[in-house]
Amino acid sequence: MFNWLFYVYTERDGALNQDTQLENITGFVGNVTDDANIFTGESYHTTELVVTKAFISNGGELKKIQLRVRDRDADITCMVNEHSAVVLSSNLSYKLRILDSTEKSTFLLLYLYAYLILKLKQLYNDESEKFINEDNPNFSRKIGIDVIKSIVEKNNITMKDIQSFLSLDQHEEEIESVTKLIP
Repeated sequence: MFNWLFYVYTERDGALNQDTQLENITGFVGNVTDDANIFTGESYHTTELVVTKAFISNGGELKKIQLRVRDRDADITCMVNEHSAVVLSSNLSYKLRILDSTEKSTFLLLYLYAYLILKLKQLYNDESEKFINEDNPNFSRKIGIDVIKSIVEKNNITMKDIQSFLSLDQHEEEIESVTKLIP
């Protein structure tokens, strides 16, 4: 589900549905290959960082995500882990409509646990099959190419550099796709 949220934020400008907007992803924790290899990222621009894209593209599994979600009732910033444990940033979260006299912090906790987490899970479940089978592989490929392009440009990598570790006979298709990225 967390990788899907990253996808929605990046590819659909955060539009979860017509009423709910993923405003930002500011941090995450994930496993690269197993529970001993943990990767953490935290930045206001987490989704734009090359290292984040490399992690997601390489099949890294997100275990915890820090996000900001807004709809007509609330604007909530929180951290959610894979077991639905939540840390609410109450100083960054707001009750947008006065639904009743419920105190802000009580409202936000009830809203988060009784509504928002369940809604995010339902939205993911509705799209999960298509995401897993189609969207995620294509998205991983796209951001993987972004990572390669960034590294090639940053380090002035040439085709000769690429050919030094790839055999033309065995990897003709890979070389052709990389060649398109190199100026």
